[in-house]
Amino acid sequence: MECQDTVLIQRVGNLAFDNDGIKSVPDADDTVSTGSVTINGGTFNITADGDGISAEDTLKITGGTFKIYTGDNGVHADTQLDLGISGGLARDPEFYIYSSYEGLESGTVNIYSGKYYVVSSDDGINAAGGSSNGSDPGMGGGNTFNPGGRPGGPGGPGGQGGTSSGNYALNIYGGAVYVNALGDGLDSNGTLNLTGGNISVFSMQSGGDNSPLDCDDTMTLNGATVFAAGTNPMNENPSTSTSQSYYKQSTSLSAGTVITVKNGSTTLYSDKLLRNINYLLYSEPNVSSSSISVSTGGSVDSCKSNAFVHNWNSGTVVTAATATSSGKMKYTCSDCGAVEYKTIPATVSQNCSGHDNTVIEEDTGYSVTFSTDSGATVNVYNTQDYSSVSTANAKTAVSRNSDTGLPDSTGEGQVNFSVVLKSGYEIDTVTVSGGYKNLKDVSTDDNPNTYRVKKVTSDLTITVTTKKTASAELTNNSTLSSDAINLGSTVTVNAAANGGTGTYTYGVYYKKATSTKWTTAQSYNTNTTVKIKPAAATAYDICVKVKDANGTIEKKYFTLTVSNAALTNKSRLSATTVQKGSAITVTAKAAGGTGSYTYGVYYKKATSEKWTTAQSYSANSTVKITPAAAVKYDICVKVKDSSGKIVKKYFTLTVTK
Repeated sequence: MECQDTVLIQRVGNLAFDNDGIKSVPDADDTVSTGSVTINGGTFNITADGDGISAEDTLKITGGTFKIYTGDNGVHADTQLDLGISGGLARDPEFYIYSSYEGLESGTVNIYSGKYYVVSSDDGINAAGGSSNGSDPGMGGGNTFNPGGRPGGPGGPGGQGGTSSGNYALNIYGGAVYVNALGDGLDSNGTLNLTGGNISVFSMQSGGDNSPLDCDDTMTLNGATVFAAGTNPMNENPSTSTSQSYYKQSTSLSAGTVITVKNGSTTLYSDKLLRNINYLLYSEPNVSSSSISVSTGGSVDSCKSNAFVHNWNSGTVVTAATATSSGKMKYTCSDCGAVEYKTIPATVSQNCSGHDNTVIEEDTGYSVTFSTDSGATVNVYNTQDYSSVSTANAKTAVSRNSDTGLPDSTGEGQVNFSVVLKSGYEIDTVTVSGGYKNLKDVSTDDNPNTYRVKKVTSDLTITVTTKKTASAELTNNSTLSSDAINLGSTVTVNAAANGGTGTYTYGVYYKKATSTKWTTAQSYNTNTTVKIKPAAATAYDICVKVKDANGTIEKKYFTLTVSNAALTNKSRLSATTVQKGSAITVTAKAAGGTGSYTYGVYYKKATSEKWTTAQSYSANSTVKITPAAAVKYDICVKVKDSSGKIVKKYFTLTVTK
């Protein structure tokens, strides 16, 4: 999609390209660049082998939602890339660059507002050389443009024009940025200025000179909240003249580690490491680095993490858009109450100076409704990749492109789904009503009962009927949570069955192995979980009976060994230091063993070998001792169970004058 003059776009739907996606080019003589793109809003789903959106001059995007899959740069401008507006809404614009070589790239990159989720195989956001004609240095070419304006030409917004090659800048003034990069996270071949916004950056874990924050000139940190993790081989840190305090550490941590950053007891940030790191930086306005601590472990607090992992609702309209004015949408996190706003664009308008100004409306695909009986559910796959379910237990779906997974109503769309059978059922029929070419069974050993409806040309209804498996015999699949427990603990019976006819009921019974009398833990019932707490330390037999709707019964037996826990001495002193003449209290306590307990309490001076009996073996568990001298004493508490087993516990008591 190309134009040689300024392009103003407000609403585009699904786009798939062999080369670049949305692109502008300069005049043929290349002396004055008019190849600019301005996008004010709309919904864009772009799949491209080249750049997702590119301009051979300036590119300005102030609103819209962008989902981009690209083999080169997600968004590229030769001269200057302006994203959002100063003081703009939190979601103006909103970018999800799910795959790219470099996510956002230009000679000068300015981010004022919006949300940016960037995944890249090289640099996440790059202020450097590269061009929209495919000669990016990382893709095999050389630097072919001058950042900040062509020689002698006008400068772009922000006063960056008329400069020579090498005058690069990456400026983040606001917005929420999340970068997952295998190269540098934020990279500028000139200055890197972080003066606003909330920024989370993960870079390559090792190798090369890749860092989460990288620049060839100064790095300024003044007003932004920044979490950066990766490696720091070039020792890149904010300039000593930066006005904002920052915390950094060089501890090696493993991928998957949960990181929590705190200011005292207040959690500032929480996230899980994407890969191994040996460098971490955190900074927040008005927070001193000396008060920051970093801990590992636990779980991520989503509401203290990056802006993309809040539990956002689907949005409510605050102000409706009209033909002459835009509206506003409000999004709320149901966990913490945080809010974000997004502009609802007004009517479509374009200024393309007589060029083709066809607007591509959003493709929502054809509607698909699934009808199943009680013997099955349906899982849907957006593409022909059946390794991961896109929608489980689906009731509806849409026709989609088999490669990109985007909605498709061109007549080439497909529906890929599998039938999940309940125990004891098999497929009877799978039928389709509506416009389509054929229904194909594409089942494999790994993906049984999988089907594809090809070349969908209208809304569809897909009906699945099942029948009972005639050859399925009733089997008892019940299990015990353990076959050996300590006395006082509980064992859980998990009753289960398959085959047979209709619904199942379960009876659970137990007895001592030496007895012939069974105790009922549960009469026949549909409840599948039964807990049993044995009363003696001995072997027990447990029987689980399964009965189907025809009255067929299958039994399953288990042996449970119940043992006494080891005798432990849990006695304690009321204090370990007292003044002469004061009493201390010995509280004797035991656990495990057999039967009841008795306690003996003894004490002596630490320098003596002779023990004094404070209490001979007795059921009394509280004994007071008043030392006679200001010295150290040894105290011994003995616990004996009814089998004669004895466990001792020693204490040291210091007596002061």
